[in-house]
Amino acid sequence: RAYGCSSNGEVVIGESTSDLGPQEAFVWREVSGIVGLGDLPGGSFRSVALAVSSTGDVIVGWSETAGGNRAFVRDEAGGMRDLNEVVAGWPGFAGWTLMRASGVSEDGGVIVGVGTNPLGQTEGWVADAAGCYPDCNGDSRVTVADFGCFQGRFVLGDPYADCNVTGNLTVADFGCFQGRYVLGCP
Repeated sequence: RAYGCSSNGEVVIGESTSDLGPQEAFVWREVSGIVGLGDLPGGSFRSVALAVSSTGDVIVGWSETAGGNRAFVRDEAGGMRDLNEVVAGWPGFAGWTLMRASGVSEDGGVIVGVGTNPLGQTEGWVADAAGCYPDCNGDSRVTVADFGCFQGRFVLGDPYADCNVTGNLTVADFGCFQGRYVLGCP
């Protein structure tokens, strides 16, 4: 089953039966054909890709784990990652369980889906890598203290410091954070 395609039609995503299980997320690229994306560790082997960015670089969906279904994000640099781990430490995500990612913006920076909120209720969520990301310390203001907070999180290897959402902490994350810091919060 195909669930989405890039804006130029060169990348298609969805789910397929594979040697590993009855549901495996896949990506089809015009240049390389169909490739299974695997799944997140734990639980039965099941994953489904539900949406893709306009360039085909960012793919989102869900995968089964030992703790239940979890939203995933996948790109070439980071592979398939549990979105809960990506947003750990982001303002507004404490106590949430992101179960399914069902949409992604054209540039891959905003992901939407459904999960369980801190009160245990099923609710939609929006993970916006640009939103109020520069408010690193969560005090509702963007000040020089936020830059120090970002540096500290980067040194500790905190996933929050992955500003450009590649799955790897690099010097490019500093440039990303600086750009968002200058813009402030909406």
